[in-house]
Amino acid sequence: MKIKGIIKDNEGFALILALVVMAAMTAIGIGALLLSTTDMLIARNDRDAKSAFYLAETGMEEALGRTDLPLSHARFVGETFAERQTRIAGTSTTFAADSFDSSSLNLGMGGTYGATLSYATESMADAWCDDDPVGNGCDNDEIVLYCKDFGFIGTEVPRTCTYAVPVYRIDSTSATSPSGTEASVRAYMAASTLNVQPPAGDMFSNTGIVAGGGSTSVSGSVCSENTTNCAGDCADACPGSYPGDAFMDDYLGVDLTDLKNYADSPSPYNQVQQTVTYDTSDWGDPCPAGDDDDLSDADINSDNNFTSDDIPGHICGNESKIIYIDNLNKTAKVTGGSGRGILIVKGDLNVTGNFWWEGMIYVMGELNGNGTVVVFGTMMANNTINFNGNVTALGSIEVAAGVAQTIGIPRMLRWSRQ
Repeated sequence: MKIKGIIKDNEGFALILALVVMAAMTAIGIGALLLSTTDMLIARNDRDAKSAFYLAETGMEEALGRTDLPLSHARFVGETFAERQTRIAGTSTTFAADSFDSSSLNLGMGGTYGATLSYATESMADAWCDDDPVGNGCDNDEIVLYCKDFGFIGTEVPRTCTYAVPVYRIDSTSATSPSGTEASVRAYMAASTLNVQPPAGDMFSNTGIVAGGGSTSVSGSVCSENTTNCAGDCADACPGSYPGDAFMDDYLGVDLTDLKNYADSPSPYNQVQQTVTYDTSDWGDPCPAGDDDDLSDADINSDNNFTSDDIPGHICGNESKIIYIDNLNKTAKVTGGSGRGILIVKGDLNVTGNFWWEGMIYVMGELNGNGTVVVFGTMMANNTINFNGNVTALGSIEVAAGVAQTIGIPRMLRWSRQ
């Protein structure tokens, strides 16, 4: 009877066990579902947060790309031609445009961004301060200048603030769609003037400078490892000792690969053919020609009127450009025209015809001048510089520096996520 009673007392145990197991599995399933849903929400929030940040960062980068930074005041490149000419003439001190947004653009990123550009002032909690002795301290609206007095350090930072450029603040905000997740990024930048002074002399070559036949005239100091058939100042090439090779990939102050991003229209050129002749009609606006500034063959061949006295006439506020020709292992040809700015050529450059240039010519390959070529400013070449024909080179750091001061490359000082 006891055995039978025991068996009878265990009736339904399997059903109870099954219910318990089912309840446990249901709980596990619900937990897994909740966990999966939570993970999905976390992943989506993380995705939206990253997308918002990348959008804000894109706004900051676009602001850098759209900002024109000469020595004096920054402007967006979207300003009108009249506004630009007024600014270049030095008669305008206000922003032509100080903000933009991407709401009208099809970004393909699921959201929009906008950026605002303003001067950085001492009253901003995260800005710099010169703690001037007047007693104002740091809590005022004085514009922060990129110089050592404001605490900036580095060999490229100006010691005095007299001619320093202002510091600018970019505030970029974004919102994803459809979630509406927002993010903001703040950046500070200043205009970085490119280095247009060769390591020695007004004309410099890492290989050699050769003056061939014709009426080549070189006024200004010349420096190269080897100088041939060069009269006048060329005879005293590199007084003292040759300074050695210049590492030209970043000599201008910005890596050439990055500098290409700041080239002015119609460049940068991506040369595909082995040899291409370029139109120089939109390569900057040279200063008005003086009485002695005549490109005619008769003038140059008869009395060679170009002298150092002409140099001051080529320092003006006219539009200067960065013209960038990416032609590594290829040849770029210029057969006439004129321009003002910094001409950068990754390969070789052949200049012929009546060509007039103010500023700097910077060639990573070989530079050949053969024709009625007049250059006011400086030249650098990684390989040989060959002068043949009626080449007149008036070396002038002043002209090149004047050009560089009207071309500002944004220099990032710091940025942070807000």
